Parts: sequence; structure tokens; C-alpha cells
Amino acid sequence: MATIREELIQLAITNIQQGLCSIRSAAEKYSVPSSTLSDRLHGSQPQRQAKTHNQRLSPVQEEFVVDWCLNEEKSGRAPSRSQVVGFAQAILAEGGDRQPLGARWIDRFLRRHNAVKTKKSALLESSRTKDSTREAYQAFYRRLEFHIRDKNIIPANIANVDEHGMQEMETTAGTVIGSSLTRRAYTTSSDTTTWVTVIECGTVEGVRLSPTIVFTGASLQGQWFPPKAELEVDFLDWKFDYSLTGWSNSQIALKWLKEVYLPQTQPQGDEWRLLILDEHSSHTTGDFMATAWLNKVQLVYLPAHTSHKTQLLDRSVFSALKSYFRQATKALASFTASAAINKRRFLHCYRDTSKLGMSARNIISGFRNTGIWPLDPSKVLDDPEAVLESQALPVRPKTPPPEPRTEFWTPQKSQDIRTHQQGVSEGMEASGRLTRTLLAKAGKALDAKNAEMASLKAQVDHLTKELESHEPQGRKRVKENANDKFTRIEDIIQAKEDSMKSPKKKKKKTQQDSQEVKEAEEIIVDAVEPGGDGGAKCPIVGCVRLWGLVV
Repeated sequence: MATIREELIQLAITNIQQGLCSIRSAAEKYSVPSSTLSDRLHGSQPQRQAKTHNQRLSPVQEEFVVDWCLNEEKSGRAPSRSQVVGFAQAILAEGGDRQPLGARWIDRFLRRHNAVKTKKSALLESSRTKDSTREAYQAFYRRLEFHIRDKNIIPANIANVDEHGMQEMETTAGTVIGSSLTRRAYTTSSDTTTWVTVIECGTVEGVRLSPTIVFTGASLQGQWFPPKAELEVDFLDWKFDYSLTGWSNSQIALKWLKEVYLPQTQPQGDEWRLLILDEHSSHTTGDFMATAWLNKVQLVYLPAHTSHKTQLLDRSVFSALKSYFRQATKALASFTASAAINKRRFLHCYRDTSKLGMSARNIISGFRNTGIWPLDPSKVLDDPEAVLESQALPVRPKTPPPEPRTEFWTPQKSQDIRTHQQGVSEGMEASGRLTRTLLAKAGKALDAKNAEMASLKAQVDHLTKELESHEPQGRKRVKENANDKFTRIEDIIQAKEDSMKSPKKKKKKTQQDSQEVKEAEEIIVDAVEPGGDGGAKCPIVGCVRLWGLVV
């Protein structure tokens, strides 16, 4: 937007062009240089407009960022300076520019656009409306209704996404049938505690998008998956990924948005879509929000700590799905199996039970029960278990300013350094000695920080090497796409076939093992055939060889 000076220049030019005054009189009237008016009349451009080619973002892109900031504020989540920078860098990355923006870019951006500015956020209102309060629910439904009407979003373009986690062979206790002579029956639970995260998404019309399975591990292994015939039929459109914790992260969330949600919910025309999701950190990154906005996807975040009432997948889908899943794994809990077999069992059980839990009926029921569609806030606001009346917050006492310190202490942050410098500059006695003391203590703090950083780097290096030592050996890792996308089902099939062909590695024989086996062979040979010739035919020796002690 134009500055006050630019507006005065435009008024002066208008008066000159209309013949109301000369260049000199217009310059005096509006307090602008006559040379500037003369240059403008001869076709020169304003300084900012003339230098737009030097800006990282074009004017159109910057207006796009401005619109996004205003839209986010209307949604109740005005972005911070760092989030705006992250959003702008995500736009640049779409064009192949991955260089970071300058440290002063955000300040210049705000000076160029008067429609947005920095201001303090109202934390008190956020505190009053957090958790399950009537104000929090009302604000959520108001935002939802505003975006649906403002962008003319049709029901078919409304979807909800959520992650849920479970153990690979998760089981639970329940009602069983047994002997009438005892009051309680004990059932076996699985020892497998490896975590798996599943990302599920459903639309208002009851359409289920492709699920995304996130295994715990350092890579995907071919032996984790069922045979090729099953993969090509039952898991062809499923997405698979991994993380060291088994939880989703920002990279997985972004891949899900690009490879699952956007292509599978593509509208017929140039229509807006609406995606309802929680405020997990992986959903609030600059890349995630920018990708959604660039593809005309309006994100609506659920109020914090209200998913038990507003997250429709939690209410009507996941509870039923997990119940079916635990019933399916109950019969397998007593079987001890390898990690690969447990993962295949998980896929089989989840394939069968998710068809029941993620049914169209359950998804549509979830939208209706939460009042998201048809839009009906009373579904939640009239629930006495869901809504808590907000309470007046106690007045926070003002913290008195700290008393000025006259002695020197080891600085821990830059503010401490400035405090010391101020004390020296105000004419404290023996300023030379005090300055030396200040520098010595500053050096001490820096040395301590450097030592701490070196120690942390050493710990990271040690943990990295330890992690590498635990990587599985002799297995077939699934080939990953160089574009950092979800692994293709064709690569999983190839790794599965390769893992079935790869021979098992023999245990490395040590010198001590060789000596012990040699003595054992001599004893066994002497016991079976004193002459020693029958040792090679001895079945016991054959067993020893089979166990891997003899190579």
C-alpha cells in the first residue's frame, strides 16, 4: 500500500495534470521536491516499485502472503513473524529457490504492506477459551461456518484427518466365557510393544482416503510385508513410511498432504476444499500450511484438548476400529513371532478390521455427531459432559522490577553483557580493572558454552554410531524415491522378493569357539568310536554343526 509521502506525490501530480497548478506551486503545496514531480511526470517510477525486481518474492507473491496472514487471523491463529517467514520460504521453494530469506526481510515486508502489522496477541482470551469451554466450542463453529460460507465450500469438499497409534499386536481384557467355578478368567496378552501410527482421513460423503502406515524403524524392510499377490490386491493404494519412534512427523504429514489428500480429493472445478485437523506440530509448519493454501485448501484446526468431542474420527471411528482390531489379535497374542511376522500380522488384522471401523456409515455418523456437517453446534454445546463454563482468571500480580546489581557476575545471555557495559560506561571506579574483569567473566561464560557444545556433539556422535551398530544386517531395504515421496508399492514388492532370496548370514566363528568345538568333537568321537574315524558320521557332531558352532 502507498505511504503518506507517495499519496502526497500522487495528489500533486493529479493537480498538475488537471491544470490546477504548476510543478513549483504543487511542490510547495504538498511539501514534495519539484524534481520528484518532474521525474514522475516524465515516466519515472516510485523507488519501491522500481526495485521490485530485486525482491525475493514478486509483488503478486507478497500479496498472496498478506492474504494468508489476514485469513489466518480471522481463523483465530494470527501467525508469528517466524511463521510468516516460513510460509514465504515455502512459496519460494515451490519455484526452486531454497535460499533462506534475510534476517531483515520480515521488517521490509511489513513496511511495504500497511494492511498487516505486528501487534500483541490477547493471551487472556486464549486462556479463557482453552480446553472444553463453551467459548472454545463456539469460536470453533463460528470459524467453521465462516470459511464454508466465505469460500462457498460444498459438503463433498469437506474432510477430516487424524492419526491414531497402537501396538502391533495390541490386545485388551474383556468379557469372556469360562468355568462357572471361578470369578475371573485370565487371557494372554502380547509381549510385542512396537508402535505403529496410522493416518486416516474421511470426507462428509463417507469416502475413506488411502491409509498411511508409519512403522517403527530406521528403514522399511521387504520382509515386513505380505506376498506380492496380496500387496497388489489389498494394499495397492496404501502408503507406507517409517520413523525411529513410530510416530508421524512434519515430513510424513507433508508427504501425506501432497500424495494422498490433494490428489484423492481433487475437485471438479476451481473450488476450495476444507480440511479439519488437530494442532499437532506437524500440521502447523510453514511448508504444510503453504502447500494447503497454494492448492486452495482451507485448514480449520480443532480447539486444543477437545478431540474427545470435536474429532469425529476419535468419536465414531477409531474406538470401533480398535475394538475390532483387538478382537482380531487376541487369538495371536500367545504366539511368539519375529518382528517381521508381527508386522505382517498387523497389516492383515488392520486390513480386515479397518474395513469395518472406517465404514462410510461410521464416517458420516462422525460428522453428524460432532455437529460439523450438517453444521449444528448444539450437538456439542448441549452436551453437559463436553462443555465447562469458563471461570474468571485470577489477576496476575505484577512482578516488581529487579533491583540494579552493582557486582559483577558471569553473564549467561547478551542482556547480562549489556548490563555490565552500562555499569562501566556510567563511570564506576577503576573502570579499567572492571573492564578486564568483565571480559574475563565473559570469556569464562563463552568457554563454558563451547565446552558444553563440544560435549553435546560428542554425545551425538556416540549415539549416531551406536544407532548405526544396531542397524539390521543382511536384509533387503526398500528402495526409496529420490524425490522423498512415499515408497512405491512396486519397490516394496521387489524388496519382499529379494528378502526371500537372500541367504541367512552365518555366525562369525571366533578362535575360542573353534578351540571349544575341536575339543568337543574329540570327546564325542572318542565316546562313539574310539578310533576317531566315526566322528564325522556322529549325529551329535552333526547337531553341533547345525547349531552354528562348527562351520
